[in-house]
Amino acid sequence: TDGDEVNGTKNPFKDDKFNKDGKPGNTNPLNPDTDGDGLTDGDEVTGAKNGGKPTNPNKADTDGDGVNDGDEIANGTDPNKGDTDGDGLTDGEEKVIGTDPKNPDTDGDGLTDGDEVNGTKNPFKDDKFNKDGKPGNTNPLNPDTDGDGLTDGDEVTGAKNGGK
Repeated sequence: TDGDEVNGTKNPFKDDKFNKDGKPGNTNPLNPDTDGDGLTDGDEVTGAKNGGKPTNPNKADTDGDGVNDGDEIANGTDPNKGDTDGDGLTDGEEKVIGTDPKNPDTDGDGLTDGDEVNGTKNPFKDDKFNKDGKPGNTNPLNPDTDGDGLTDGDEVTGAKNGGK
């Protein structure tokens, strides 16, 4: 009810920060979506649109990954977890890069998207620049970045050349 919103009794995310209504930690009883993320405050507090897992009605991006809660729920990512697939890239970074935030290995080459973008599993880094503008990294959108017929994962692990 509006009374619950004014005194914050139904808001598990009550805090000392001031919201648009000028009151600390409470949702705005005159606005069904206090944070403007496309989810009603009631749906956020109860988790009604998120499998019973609440999101913060005072913060458009509960997990701080650069994607608002409404968009995360609409796209099947977790608004409470900055890196839904656990690949080392936030959902927001994956949205910008073009990788799938629900699949840790978008191109299916055996390397996580995070390892490819950050170059953390590539012992063959060189000074050539890939599409992402970083030297020597593999491309998480292409399973065979250098086009030699071996997947990036096989090259990095040595699976096709006796482990070398």
